[in-house]
Amino acid sequence: MDKEEVIKLKIKNSIEDNDINKARILIHEYERHYDLDIEYFSLLSIIEILEGDFLKAKKTIKTGLDLKPNDYDLLFNMNYLMKNILSDSYEEKRYYIWSKLFNISLEVENPFKG
Repeated sequence: MDKEEVIKLKIKNSIEDNDINKARILIHEYERHYDLDIEYFSLLSIIEILEGDFLKAKKTIKTGLDLKPNDYDLLFNMNYLMKNILSDSYEEKRYYIWSKLFNISLEVENPFKG
């Protein structure tokens, strides 16, 4: 496992351990040393959601989706954010449709139902 993968694993472990401060420090370290890939945007958005910065998380996810519109993790994070936190019906439906177009199974309710 290379250094880049090790730091990503440390970020994931910090998130799972609910050590958001450590995850934030590690993600900044990642930003300084590596190219910003799709996984970076996914991890950063999770950190931002856990910090309660929902609009920033939405922007981060959109930036990642601009790079890879069919990324499972980013679509999942956006759908979760729209469904459970921001509750923007139009965008929630849009990301639900995207997830279905790319055949991504999300454990969320169909927003078109009642």
